[in-house]
Amino acid sequence: MKRITAVLLAVLMTAAVLSFASCGKDKPKIEDFPVPEIPEDYDESTTLRTVGDIVKDMTELKNIESSVFVRGVTTGSALLSTLGAGKDEAVKLSGTDESLLVPSADYKNVTLIVDSPANLTLNASFKAVAVYSAGEEGVQFAGSAETFAVFGQDVKVEFSGSANTVYIEGKNCTLTFSGKCDAIVNMNTSTVIINATENDIAVLNASGSEIVVPAGETFSAN
Repeated sequence: MKRITAVLLAVLMTAAVLSFASCGKDKPKIEDFPVPEIPEDYDESTTLRTVGDIVKDMTELKNIESSVFVRGVTTGSALLSTLGAGKDEAVKLSGTDESLLVPSADYKNVTLIVDSPANLTLNASFKAVAVYSAGEEGVQFAGSAETFAVFGQDVKVEFSGSANTVYIEGKNCTLTFSGKCDAIVNMNTSTVIINATENDIAVLNASGSEIVVPAGETFSAN
C-alpha cells in the first residue's frame, strides 16, 4: 500500500511540475523580445555636440593655466626639447620671433599654447593647440589635434592638417582650410574663412546656425 501511495505521489508531483512549466512558457521572457540592431559604423564619439558644449570646453582650455602646470619656453630649441622629454601636459611658447618648425611626432597628450611673434609650422600631433598670437606669416598647421583654437587677434592660420574641432574666438583672424575638420565654430564677426578644399565646409556660429562655405570660396563674417 505504501508503495502504491508513493507512486501516486510521484505521478502527482510530476504532473504539477509539467503544469507549471507549461504555464511558464506562456509568460513573455526578456530573451523573447527582439534585440535592436546597431549599425556596424555606429560610433558614439561622433554624436553631435552643441555650440554650448564646445564653448564650455574652450573655456576650460583658455583657463588651463589655472588647472594644470604649464611649462613656459622662449626658444625653438627649448620647445622641441620640452616636447621630446614628454614630461609636461601643457607647454607655452612665448617671446621668440624665430621661424620655428615642429616636425612630425606624437604629442597627443600635450596642449600647446602659442603666444609669440614667431612664424610657426606644426607638423606634429597634439591634444590641443591654442593660439593667442603669432608672427605675420602666422601658423602653418599640418599636424593633427583634438582641438585647434584661435583666441588672439590678427592671427593667420594655414590649416592643412586635421582636427575634431576648430574654434575661432579672436578678432580679425584669417583661416585658410585645406585639411579636415569635424566641426568649425566661429564666434567672431571679423573672421575670414577661405575654403581651399574641393568640398563645401560648414561653419557654426554663436547662435548654433550653420553657414555653408562652397569649395574654393571665401566666407567673411562681417
